[in-house]
Amino acid sequence: MHAQAESVPEHRAHFASSLHVANGLNLYLLTLAGEAMLGAGVRWLLRAAGGTLAQQLLSPLWAAHWRAREYAADAGAASLGQAEDLARHLREQVLPFDVPQRRLPWDTAQHPPTAHRIERLLANCGGTGSK
Repeated sequence: MHAQAESVPEHRAHFASSLHVANGLNLYLLTLAGEAMLGAGVRWLLRAAGGTLAQQLLSPLWAAHWRAREYAADAGAASLGQAEDLARHLREQVLPFDVPQRRLPWDTAQHPPTAHRIERLLANCGGTGSK
């Protein structure tokens, strides 16, 4: 009878352990079912919470800001009398590798077209670029 008394606590421990595993499995299955039911809504919410949505919404504004900063840097070089030299450098070193980009209202290109930068530089300095 003594051996039977010891097996009852073992049986209870085994039952409690299997109950814990079953509860964990049920929670996992409910999570999977919730994901399947909500699907795209949950992914969209997680994406928004992670910042991807905000980044996509703000990237055209940031790109416009960086393009304006690049034009301001060109204007700074022009004010120092380096417009023609910078235009020559852009024409010889950068323009051959410049990839044409379509300009849209939601444009995310951070660099302005090199040809446009050269035109603005030469217009600001009044030069012809024939130096």
